[in-house]
Amino acid sequence: MRGKEKETEPPEGDMAETCPTTWIRFVSHTTVQWLRGQCVGIAIIQQADCATTNTRQDHLVPPRIHTYPITPDKFAIENAETDLRKRMLAVQQALEFSRTTVKKGLPPRVRLQGVIVLSESPTVAQLLNHHLVLGLDSLEEVDNTKDREMIKKVLLSAQLMLHHGLDISVCPDGRAEVDEGGG
Repeated sequence: MRGKEKETEPPEGDMAETCPTTWIRFVSHTTVQWLRGQCVGIAIIQQADCATTNTRQDHLVPPRIHTYPITPDKFAIENAETDLRKRMLAVQQALEFSRTTVKKGLPPRVRLQGVIVLSESPTVAQLLNHHLVLGLDSLEEVDNTKDREMIKKVLLSAQLMLHHGLDISVCPDGRAEVDEGGG
């Protein structure tokens, strides 16, 4: 994955008792900042939450930060010419960031149940969830070729995680609605 990332330190002390289960969800907060005609910056903050209590589990999987800059000469290459596609690219980058975290390895007693990506745009969240439910066949209903390409990019990133039985959802900013199941 391109861009820069840094790992933050877990809090001190043993808090292993705060989550009685080893099932976690990654919650990725995305933000997109841009200066017209100059550059776009995507920032992703990924944290692990207990799948049953929704409490942060920094002692099991430390929060990670990823930044992804796009210069004007890369807008077309990244298909990020519109605000909508910039925000969809942020979701796609968050999914890839979660996949990279899993590939690096989780602690032996930790299992990932799903990934929740928080988007600044309710429109993007609704659009991507619609296509996540219906799959690649739903791309036929998207008229704009470049929008279709970006949605496909997000779906392909999601499929890599869905094949492992993970729950994937995109939610507007704020606390994601999650069910009480834990695994």
